[in-house]
Amino acid sequence: MNHVVNSAVARVLFAFLTVLASFGAASASADPPPDQVTVEPVVTDLQFVTAIAIAADGDLYLAENNTKRIKIYDPSGTLLGYIPIPGSQESRVGAVLGLALDPDYPSIPYLYVHFLDRVAWSNMLIRFRWEQAVISDISTLMDIPLPYNEEDPDNPCLDHNGGHITFDRKGAVLMGMGDNCRGDLVDDLGNPQGSILRVNRETGEALLDNPFYDGDGPNDDRIWAKGQRNPFGLTTDPATGRIWSSDNGPGCADELNVIVSGAHYGWPHSSTNYFTCLDPGSGYRAPAWQWDKTIGPTGISAYHGHIGSQWQNSLFMCDWNTSVLRRLQLNAARDAIIAEEELDLSPAECLLDVASGPDGNLYIADTEAIYRVVSLPMWLPLMLLQ
Repeated sequence: MNHVVNSAVARVLFAFLTVLASFGAASASADPPPDQVTVEPVVTDLQFVTAIAIAADGDLYLAENNTKRIKIYDPSGTLLGYIPIPGSQESRVGAVLGLALDPDYPSIPYLYVHFLDRVAWSNMLIRFRWEQAVISDISTLMDIPLPYNEEDPDNPCLDHNGGHITFDRKGAVLMGMGDNCRGDLVDDLGNPQGSILRVNRETGEALLDNPFYDGDGPNDDRIWAKGQRNPFGLTTDPATGRIWSSDNGPGCADELNVIVSGAHYGWPHSSTNYFTCLDPGSGYRAPAWQWDKTIGPTGISAYHGHIGSQWQNSLFMCDWNTSVLRRLQLNAARDAIIAEEELDLSPAECLLDVASGPDGNLYIADTEAIYRVVSLPMWLPLMLLQ
């Protein structure tokens, strides 16, 4: 598949994905999927999908960057409608970085979108009601201005904006925020750059149990964890409630992290220059998994489907550089990664997001299509042989 996209869009969205590998070149070590697994297209002719959200009834909500819309499809791939992202009519919506449905959707019919406001030059997390094909009750939960760019004061850095959105078991909303090219701000608890942020999903207010909450003090009370360079993928494991994040290193040390309240994950102390990464030492939380070669990790999902035992207790992740589906095997406690498997799903590519659906199947996104990774129930082959 041709990965050529609008240069401005690619710069804002994926400057963090260091392109050391040829686009579309699957890893030489990638394996085919298990025999009982097939890959089928669900939706095609899309325009740069950056995030997938799946409702309890199986409907797919797709954040389409180039049109600034959320497209809705039923599980068969029939288009049900689309939602213009609030602000797009005023040309405010730049890069569309994250999408989530309320944990109680559709009973509580709210959607959440993270995008770069190209008028105010801010990272915005908005919430709005979507009911009977009408948008209402739009509110801004987070408004994070891009920091001052010392190298070019007239133009803020548009890179390293973070990406996806998730919810914890208490119903709070979390969002990854990159360093916006200002690694020097990451250690500052008064700055949101390089953080996982956590707020009330209805009001956007910081929560009292956030680890650095100090009310009227100098800290940014929304900070849940620090030391991230550019966390694009963010998900909650429904089996444990643990939060997982994929973080993009410079020319080395892409990571997958278990996000723990109050932890610091090492950036910018984990790198001396663009291509040299190191252990930042004591006081920093080590990654759950790390890649020496830059892969550009993107969307992640905790698996809760019915593919055979080898896929249970797994996280799945896409990456921009190799386009393989990565399976990360968890231990029995689901708090550590013990092995990795690379799956070549050609001609499908796993570039930007992966989600586990209520039907037990995985859904993956490249720039132009959504694919379903389908498994036959374990009893079906035996039944067919009878």
